[in-house]
Amino acid sequence: MVASEDGGVPWMRREKIAVFGVVQGVGFRPFVVRLARSLRLAGSVKNVPGGVEIEAEGSQSRLNDFIKRLTEEAPPLAHITHIKRIPLTPRNQKEFIVKPSTRRGRKRVLLPPDVATCDACLQEVFDPEDRRYLYPFTNCTNCGPRYTIVLDLPYDRDRTTMREFAMCEECRREYGDIADRRYHAQPNACPVCGPHVWLCDSRGRRIPAKDPIKSAVKMLKDGKILAIKGLGGFHIACDPRNEKALRRLRERKKRPAKPFALMVASAETARRFVHLSPAAEELLRSWRAPIVLAPKNEDAPVSQLVAPNLSDLGVMLPYTPLHHILLHTNFEALVMTSGNRAEEPTVHENDVALDDLSDFVDAFLLHNRPISVQNDDSVVRDMFEDCVMVRRARGWVPEPVELPLAPSSLVALGAEKKNTICLTRLKDAFISQHLGDMHNLRTYQAFEATLEHIRRLFQIKPTLVVHDMHPDYFTTKHAARLGLRRLAVQHHHAHILSCLAEHGLKEPAIGVAYDGVGYGADGTVWGAEVLFVDGVRYRRIGTWRQIALAGGEAAIRKTWRIAVAVLYDIFGGRVHDVDIPLFGVVKAADVEAVLSMLKAQVAVVSATSMGRWFDAASAICGLCFTNTYEGQAPAELEAALWKLLKRDIPKNPYRYPYSVRMEGERFVVDPSDAVVALVGDVASGREYGEIALGWHEMVAAATVDLVRAASQRFPTKTVVLSGGSFQNRFLHLRIRQLLQQNGFRVLTHTNVPPNDGGISLGQALFAAFASRR
Repeated sequence: MVASEDGGVPWMRREKIAVFGVVQGVGFRPFVVRLARSLRLAGSVKNVPGGVEIEAEGSQSRLNDFIKRLTEEAPPLAHITHIKRIPLTPRNQKEFIVKPSTRRGRKRVLLPPDVATCDACLQEVFDPEDRRYLYPFTNCTNCGPRYTIVLDLPYDRDRTTMREFAMCEECRREYGDIADRRYHAQPNACPVCGPHVWLCDSRGRRIPAKDPIKSAVKMLKDGKILAIKGLGGFHIACDPRNEKALRRLRERKKRPAKPFALMVASAETARRFVHLSPAAEELLRSWRAPIVLAPKNEDAPVSQLVAPNLSDLGVMLPYTPLHHILLHTNFEALVMTSGNRAEEPTVHENDVALDDLSDFVDAFLLHNRPISVQNDDSVVRDMFEDCVMVRRARGWVPEPVELPLAPSSLVALGAEKKNTICLTRLKDAFISQHLGDMHNLRTYQAFEATLEHIRRLFQIKPTLVVHDMHPDYFTTKHAARLGLRRLAVQHHHAHILSCLAEHGLKEPAIGVAYDGVGYGADGTVWGAEVLFVDGVRYRRIGTWRQIALAGGEAAIRKTWRIAVAVLYDIFGGRVHDVDIPLFGVVKAADVEAVLSMLKAQVAVVSATSMGRWFDAASAICGLCFTNTYEGQAPAELEAALWKLLKRDIPKNPYRYPYSVRMEGERFVVDPSDAVVALVGDVASGREYGEIALGWHEMVAAATVDLVRAASQRFPTKTVVLSGGSFQNRFLHLRIRQLLQQNGFRVLTHTNVPPNDGGISLGQALFAAFASRR
């Protein structure tokens, strides 16, 4: 029996303490036991579908101290959202114990994301005297897989993919020892009882190897390309200094220019490749371990084939023991690009990998720990002052975003490209991992599997489906098949709401939404919009001059078509007199075919798209005539700028002229004067970096003019910047800087992508606003 502080049992109190948040899979129960025992409390702790349930008995002052320290001293991966206390009748219990999990009841628990390997586990992995020496699946309660092994909640071993592996006696001892850091670590394993790796050739035939990882290292050093199964799926790996291997990989994947990510051995090594801001290095070193896009060092020890014509490199640290073993003393860096076909989700199953990736690689390094759901690497971009999310997946998912309003339970189906799904439970918005483009079977399969996975984990029964208003999108058609009440949201409205949701705000704002294309409320293509957003309502205040897409989608791929259309729009019949490299590179017959389409207005779509204006500028410069991957032309134009500027934006940068006119009640930016000046600079041989700077600064200045005009009509000083164009570092920094100088409060993305990966969150907030009407 636990005595009260004055020794009198009548002063004993007992409480049921329900703890909600990220409290399973993070070492929370052993923490509770240690804390309770240190305070001489009796009782119990167990996992329940809603979180963790504690019964604690002792004096009132010790119970209060216990509650205070629960939040202040919780394990680093835990996140308590709230605590509920209920008085109980004391039982004069003598000890504090862990009880078996309860599985019945409403699931309200939050699951942590997958976590990079901790220092304690790494020390064991590289200790020759440790029983887990060089074991690639070493983990503990502080690290390892979570989201990618869980099948259902509560988070217990038999509800994970590790249920296939019975623990050996020593692992079971660790698992049951409250003082051990592997106490109730569900993925706990060792070489005796856990998963293992093996090598096979591109046809799936086993390659005999006493040490498969050591053999894989030798193959990589010999210039081979390997598919390596990791935490949330496959990577395709090769030596970034081996130009022959890089060329073969690009030829096999039909990926001539899209950049590859690098996995580097350490943060110190990363600094040899890129220049990292303090914010970026902190994220790189964190347990989230994303890919960080940062400015490439001029003397980076890497082939130009890794990221052709770009100023940034993507680097990440090893985040599993397998990765650490591969790189340790073997490589400074490895190319680690997603193991998938173009625009499809990362492959995560062995048999699918052998089918889909065999044409790309020379061998496979496989393992037999099943992955419950694919989860690609997250990507952030270093913006010097902070970082912007580019792809939200491993390390973040399934961490929810808290909405400022609670909608009814819903599913938001996201955008057609860079698709994510969002499901809500009260104010919690669960955004899925990046899935890909919805035009192929693999993405559709991942879309359905992920939807069911999140729905089952968090026990969400949607009563509403939210989708883009484009009538022909896959997501729109899928919404109709669900048999739920439907809401359609305009694409750029959703972009702005996404950023407001990330900041937990519901106030009116001026939104700048710059991207490639989105279906407009008038049935035309939008993509360079300034909106006044107030909940479910918005007003289109400003936009940019329409640009002609000759051949529709073909023009987005072949940027020279957009350039020809812009030049024809400005110069008319004198277009052939324009002296730029384009007309010496593109066949005259192809140019004439596009001009004929423009003159006859056949197969021509008009769009107010910022991305397409950047395509045109890049092609007119002669930098990029074809987008072999999404955003290539704008990225190469921005890269030219940073090669000139390095890091600092000059006080009075070079800028092209532009004009702003009124069309009805809408302000329209016309960059025709900028195009004329750009053509003149190209003809005179001005440096690419100065041309790129002049274009970027023109866009920034014109944007500020639109926002200032909007603020005169709508009384708000809050401005939201969203859309894929705000992955551009210069636009992000410069537009924010200029707006702040004009007295505006500027909101940008950090934990949710500004690109279409954030659309589903904006759709969810739209539904929350709609439910209040």
